[in-house]
Amino acid sequence: MAVAGRLFEKKVLQVLQRVRFQLVQLGGANDGGVDLRGVWALPDNTSIPVIAQCKFTNTACKPAVLRELEGTLLRERAGTLGLIVCAAGFTPKSREVYISSKLPLALSTIADNEILTFEMNTPAAVLVPRVVLGRAFAAGTWRTTLLFAGPDGSTSVL
Repeated sequence: MAVAGRLFEKKVLQVLQRVRFQLVQLGGANDGGVDLRGVWALPDNTSIPVIAQCKFTNTACKPAVLRELEGTLLRERAGTLGLIVCAAGFTPKSREVYISSKLPLALSTIADNEILTFEMNTPAAVLVPRVVLGRAFAAGTWRTTLLFAGPDGSTSVL
């Protein structure tokens, strides 16, 4: 794998750790389609198993990337979230595959060490119902981040 791709995986790992993902970097020629693996440890003590594929490309990710992750996700235990992080976003056809998938998938765009987008399809939203993309003010600046809605209606930054 190109050095740029491995570096992108490491940066994605660091960004996701800030929002409570506990992942390890696998990657490489024999990674089985999984660059990052671990759990998403939510504030309500729920731990969601996660596999992630990171794509450092200059063009938007195409449907084949999603189909590959779907195939990999079928070999995982039920209740595992499949996450695709693409530096350049996703094509409209990729979004169609993502929306129509029966498997829990999340799409994210991460650049400059920031989450730019994070969305979950319906099966993923059922698996992780109280997480939304939002903005929070910290260290003197507004940042896009993930928010967790508590059972009492309160919202906290992940």
